This record gives sequence, structure tokens and C-alpha cells, in this order.
Amino acid sequence: MKTAFIPIIASLLAATGLDAGTTAMPAEIPAPVESGWGFRIAPYGWLTAIDGDLTVGPLNAPVDISLSDTLDKLDTAFMIVAEASKGPWSLTTDFVYADFSNRIPRDGLIGGRVLRAVEFEDTQWVLTQTLGYRVFETEDHRMDVFAGARFTSFDSTLTGRFLLGRNLQSSVDDTWGIPSSACAASPSWAGASSAATMPTSVALA
Repeated sequence: MKTAFIPIIASLLAATGLDAGTTAMPAEIPAPVESGWGFRIAPYGWLTAIDGDLTVGPLNAPVDISLSDTLDKLDTAFMIVAEASKGPWSLTTDFVYADFSNRIPRDGLIGGRVLRAVEFEDTQWVLTQTLGYRVFETEDHRMDVFAGARFTSFDSTLTGRFLLGRNLQSSVDDTWGIPSSACAASPSWAGASSAATMPTSVALA
């Protein structure tokens, strides 16, 4: 009776590609195929200063926000850059949003009423879209060229606070776009490692 099972076992081994006494090996898993795409996204921050006079309608106020006052006058800020790249090509989107406000004491008469203060509110956003191409790259050098457009929008409002009567509010807003192009090079000086390279940019337009 035992010998009746031998042909069956041999047939099963032959069907699975194994011989008697052979250890089964796990099937080789193919390596994932790389798409060649690279992605990065990074929030960042900067400080800015505003200096000048703002006139909206009948209201005028000196706007002076120094670097040290930026955080005190800043209401909201959001800044982020995202990039997708494949081979020598790259597509970058940079978005900046900032909202400032300030109260400026003012003495004067407007329409026969006594002005006590002017409140300044300013909202700005800047969107930059860039297409880049790496012209060449060596162990120590690389050069990229860029072309794209930058869109800017702002909305400024002045509110006059009077001693008596209703407040007076005037606002102005605008949006525009400009084309841009640039060339960026990353040289490496003699004796410096690739980690120590310092990029330099030259704007063409």
C-alpha cells in the first residue's frame, strides 16, 4: 500500500518543479520600477519691511513697519514651495500670503470732522510658477535655466477714526502678472566638497 503513493508524490514534485530532498526557495520579488519623478514640498518664512505713505481716497497715512515690528503687525502669513521634477525638467510653484494691520494716530480735519487715528490693513499674495531645465551637470558643477510668470495681488484699506460721527473707509486693490526668466549655477571651488557648494542666480528678465 505504501508504494502506491510514490508515483503520486513524484508527480506533485514534478508539477511544482521540485525534486525529492530539495528545499523550497521563496519566489524572487521583482524590484519596483522607478518612475523617475521626484517631489518636494517645504513651508518657509521670511520677514519684510514696509515704508512709505499710503493715500486711499481722502485718507492718507504714513506706513512704517520695520523688520522688528513685522511680527507685531502681522496677522496671517503662509508661505510654501512645491516642486516636481523628472530628468532634467522641473516644475516649481511658490506661494506667499501675508496680511498686515496697523493703527496710526493722526490729528487733522477731514470734511470738517476731527480725525483721531487711521487704521491700515493690507493683504498680499504672490504666486510664482516656474519651469526649469538642467542644461548640464558634472560632479562639481551644474547649471539650470528657468522661465515662468509671477502673479501679485494686493488689497489695501484705510479706515479713518473720527472724534465724532461715522468712520470713513477707503480701499484700493490690484492684480497683475509679469513673465520672468533666470539662470542659476552651482559652482564648487577647488578643494571644496559638493556639500559646500553655494548656488548663485542671475536674473535675465
